[in-house]
Amino acid sequence: MKPQFELSLNDQKPDRVEAELTLSLTGNPWTDFGIVSLCEELRMSDPPFLMGQPFVTENEATVALDISNVEVVEMWFNDEMLKARWNQIYWLSRVGKMLDRSLTYDAAGFVVTDEKMLVTEGDKARIKELFKHRAKNEEPISQMRLNFIGTNSDAQRLRKQMESRVHNFIANAN
Repeated sequence: MKPQFELSLNDQKPDRVEAELTLSLTGNPWTDFGIVSLCEELRMSDPPFLMGQPFVTENEATVALDISNVEVVEMWFNDEMLKARWNQIYWLSRVGKMLDRSLTYDAAGFVVTDEKMLVTEGDKARIKELFKHRAKNEEPISQMRLNFIGTNSDAQRLRKQMESRVHNFIANAN
């Protein structure tokens, strides 16, 4: 069963537009966990557009939002939710730690996942000694966390899908 959501406009005043977002739980544990996690994230971070605490029952979750300034809503979902979660997927590689490097970020603030660093002959010897494997001339700076199920291309596709979903949600809220 696909998740169902309903967006209804409730209280419209000149300075605010209240929308009630109702997300039906599906019975799929992954989807339902995502819906409940979203509600918990909204509770903990208390964004400026939240009109009250999210309410979760055994069948649905309800969230009241002030969508009078959709740019604030979109920015929060992109920065606080998407970017923060995306950046948690990646961490500094073992070789990057050893060479005292740090993660780099693109202009939008996302971890750059395909950047590589040059490895000198002296560093190659240290890598072989510490990690018991031969180093290449270039090594990645970032690596996926070990508990991420999927490949780097899966993560890239997921990021694009989430950006699109946030954009479509905001567009439909107008």
